[in-house]
Amino acid sequence: MKISWTGKIYAYAKLQSQYRRNKWRITLNLPLNFYDFTIRDTPLQQQQRRKQFTFEPRLNASYDATPFWTLSTTIDRQNTFGEIDDVFYGYLLRTYRNIERRNAPLPANVSHGGRLNASYRNPVASIFGHISYSKRLIDNNLIYITQINANGAAESYALALSNRATNQVLMAQVSKYFTELSTQVTLEGQFMQTERPQIINGVAATVRNQIRSMVFD
Repeated sequence: MKISWTGKIYAYAKLQSQYRRNKWRITLNLPLNFYDFTIRDTPLQQQQRRKQFTFEPRLNASYDATPFWTLSTTIDRQNTFGEIDDVFYGYLLRTYRNIERRNAPLPANVSHGGRLNASYRNPVASIFGHISYSKRLIDNNLIYITQINANGAAESYALALSNRATNQVLMAQVSKYFTELSTQVTLEGQFMQTERPQIINGVAATVRNQIRSMVFD
């Protein structure tokens, strides 16, 4: 099996506006992009092409609440496309119990997200930190189907069906620099949760993944 990009064209135009007044800073980006993908599988005589304009606005606003604290928020829209490895018309043996096929359109996702952030900077005390929360709604053009047999073997493939996934991240970090020791100590924690629909053995399900981490450095 041999799949190749026979064409990948990308062009864009970008408009940016920035506003500053007193403690406020507001930035607005209005990029317009054009994508042209062509994928060809010569041995299986399969090919597909996707041409699309995308509009991906991004608004960022920040406010200096005090000399130490800065509050900010970001709202944006993003378009993402899959890579060549996301499309294969034949069967691919991932492991001895997992076979996969993705004879479906190129993955194309549209997401809308927002982020809230609070940052603390105290150069005199050498203390720095921030806490943020973000949430993103992701509209996908493909849903993944898994069929698990009685012997534990799994067959997976993609189906062209619109669906929505969500991603949430809560993160906090604080650091302190000790001048007398020439050492910086950092404590960081993160919680991430993703939810996406999937079809398992013919039954629609929601797959939820959670990741918790704590790092002391």
